[in-house]
Amino acid sequence: MEARHVYRWNIGMLPNAEFSSSQTDISFSTASSWDALAGKIELILKPQDSTVSDTWKKASELTAKIPDQAQKVRVIYDFVSRKIATVDLPVGATGFRTRTPADVLATGYATSEDKFRLFNSLTKYFGSGAVAALTGSIDRISDLPPCPSLFAELLIVAPIFTEGVSENYWTWVDPTLEVAPFGVIPAKLRGREALTGRLGMSESQFSIVPTSLPFASTQRVKTTSSLSASGTLTAKVSYELRGDNELLLRVTFHQTPTEKQKEIAQYLALSDGFRGKVTSVKTSDPYDTDKPFEVEYELTQEKFVDWSKQPVRIPVLLPLPGLPETPKKPAADAKIELGPPLEVDLRGTLRLPPGMTAQSPPGTSVKRDYASFTAEYSSKANVLRFSRRLNFVSQNIPGTRFVDFGAFLHAVQNDQAQLFVLEKSEPPASAKPK
Repeated sequence: MEARHVYRWNIGMLPNAEFSSSQTDISFSTASSWDALAGKIELILKPQDSTVSDTWKKASELTAKIPDQAQKVRVIYDFVSRKIATVDLPVGATGFRTRTPADVLATGYATSEDKFRLFNSLTKYFGSGAVAALTGSIDRISDLPPCPSLFAELLIVAPIFTEGVSENYWTWVDPTLEVAPFGVIPAKLRGREALTGRLGMSESQFSIVPTSLPFASTQRVKTTSSLSASGTLTAKVSYELRGDNELLLRVTFHQTPTEKQKEIAQYLALSDGFRGKVTSVKTSDPYDTDKPFEVEYELTQEKFVDWSKQPVRIPVLLPLPGLPETPKKPAADAKIELGPPLEVDLRGTLRLPPGMTAQSPPGTSVKRDYASFTAEYSSKANVLRFSRRLNFVSQNIPGTRFVDFGAFLHAVQNDQAQLFVLEKSEPPASAKPK
């Protein structure tokens, strides 16, 4: 038997296909099929525990007073997510081997594989356990040779059985993030294939990570600002978020030491168009995932205006609402992706120094069946008021509406460029020199 094998490939023309930059040209696998690989990984992730007394005692303690199975699964998720610290090792770094649930409970820390095994063991106390969902940075891993190195994330899928209901459902969760709301999967993973095994979810070894969120996405921002006679701006900016931006900020503030959080708020302010220096920041509890995440910071910007220049023009002191990128003209049968439905509500006030008034820009109103945008501006005495509301109700639209969508984006972008014009108010007639 020869000790060496030589392989040669003669490639005349590459296929007309787009590949991920992380995808290699040639790959080998010792697994004969995805079925075989899924079976091997499942045996490692779900070994037969010799005892479950410690785990089931914990499950009983957590769920004893909860009759509803869906709520029980949620309580188990909250415990595994919040109370067990995540050890940030790459998926597969331990060969998918896991520590016993009893050991994880005793130490209070776990890899993503450990968290799956603990979650599975706890939910077996009142149900059928859970399914591991392995996914990565490539949308369709089933097109590639079966290889564990393709996996970058381990999600958990839990069956929810309701008494008297014939059709039950599956809930996807990610407890490794520690502060992700129940049922929220990071945007970068949604819509991708995940290796789940044939455990009732589909006829294939692969399932698609859900693209929807368990609640409506909202962004509500309020600004309260004042401008001094010297031209210094002070502002308080308050955010209330649900959805993808909520998850991003929850995780970021959760992982950032308190003494460094002003730096995060400074980056947030800059990304939203505020150029002042952040002087303070506070947030709601990142673990309180039943409510929207709240962030509030205060900033000061010296020389915000130069009164020697006339006329003085200032922008609307609101964050820029996030917009999809203007797409290139798609194929006639393609779709333009808009992302999850999203409601953005931005409101604010600015108090000018005594003796100043302002001319307000005109409002804007653009409505489509897939999205709408309205903006209102006003000035009364020395107080400016402004609001913008953007609402996307569809996740995608036909490619044939490319021109219409471009016109919608253009109208919103034009409004974002509008300015208030500041003026010195005239003294009353009785005060004018004769």
